Amino acid sequence: MTNGAIVDTKDSQYLDGRSPDISFFKNGNNVFPFYVKLLIEVTMYTYTKAGKKSILKDTAHLGRIIKYNSIVLEQNKERPYSLAALTDLQEIIFLRTINTKQNLRHEFSPVYSMDEGIKYLYSLFMDPTYVDSCGLYY
Repeated sequence: MTNGAIVDTKDSQYLDGRSPDISFFKNGNNVFPFYVKLLIEVTMYTYTKAGKKSILKDTAHLGRIIKYNSIVLEQNKERPYSLAALTDLQEIIFLRTINTKQNLRHEFSPVYSMDEGIKYLYSLFMDPTYVDSCGLYY
């Protein structure tokens, strides 16, 4: 990623008092919503009697990434979309929030293994147009 930075922002509260765990910024270390490329929230995976709990059932953390994307778009009304991800370090799900000018539309990807998710992240940062052409979102 050229002229960008990956920053541990879990204590920064730069999104209206909220702190995504990891933030990717497109212009160096500028910890400011205008420069966010991707937000990542990390959750711990949990096991129930039925087995591992899917990150899709982690509604508190899914709600957080929706709120993060909404804040980014509220603070930059001309931005067409914002990206976020939720991972338990075994699986990952992506969220793209689209600014339709009338409202915000949230699109979730399927749940991917971390191997598949890392490939997507790599492609995203090597080619900034990848998110629009990857077919990840429906």
